[in-house]
Amino acid sequence: MSKGAVVYLMKLSTNEIITLNQKVSVIKLAEDYGLEWIPKSASQSVMRCPFHDADNTPSLFCDIEKNVWHCFGCNAGGSALDFIIAFEKLEFKEALQKLKRLANYDKSSNALEDAVRKLKEAPVANKDEETINSYAYFVGIHCRDFLNRIKDKEDYDELCVWVDNQYQSLDGLLRDNPTPQGMQKFYNQVVSFIEEYH
Repeated sequence: MSKGAVVYLMKLSTNEIITLNQKVSVIKLAEDYGLEWIPKSASQSVMRCPFHDADNTPSLFCDIEKNVWHCFGCNAGGSALDFIIAFEKLEFKEALQKLKRLANYDKSSNALEDAVRKLKEAPVANKDEETINSYAYFVGIHCRDFLNRIKDKEDYDELCVWVDNQYQSLDGLLRDNPTPQGMQKFYNQVVSFIEEYH
């Protein structure tokens, strides 16, 4: 580990890093990299290790409950952070920053799901401008995180499609009591979030 990584690590508590690792699923992380798991049991999955050649028999195991991985072929293993470092060949500090973004993305997604659930459960009369603004805020959180991860125009286009889907979702939720001005305000707020962080 480099001297810079040690200094950076000293600024974070061990508990913080453990918490970040717990928030990011190794299974989902590998899938996001385009890797395919083979379920072995309810608590364990395996795959061909991407970190060494000629892994004809899957030798990389993931303990789903503990959220750790280990390859019995090349002896690589560890946490979600270790997987990011190994797969993307990043320095510790860069990998930790990515882990933080991924952990916050999960948190934002859960917040968005909670907002949608509350909107669905609320009586139509309560789906007012304040509710719309709250929903726009959660969409904005997701947009901010997504923009941090954008690498090319395809990613940006994907975000635009996602935002449009959220707009349609909100429109559907308010179909019984449509408020065009509210819809436009919602859309404008989302666009402002995107423009601010683009």
